[in-house]
Amino acid sequence: MHYSEELWKQTCEEASRLRSEIKALNKARAELTAPAEKEAAKQKARALQQRYDEIIRQYNELKAYRQWAQSAGRELLYVND
Repeated sequence: MHYSEELWKQTCEEASRLRSEIKALNKARAELTAPAEKEAAKQKARALQQRYDEIIRQYNELKAYRQWAQSAGRELLYVND
């Protein structure tokens, strides 16, 4: 995966959006009474959760790379002095 600041921002925004969608869907699902509607909402929530898990994995990879790059950048500053 290639790191970029834009990719980092997009990943953070998508994770936040998905987290909000999952929360809203689960809240709405609790109010449903029909079994078919509940099952459909449950399947949608499951799909959103899988996508969220993928985004969080990507977020963690980008975060680790970002921290490493910042650390390496600081080390280069001290080496060049």
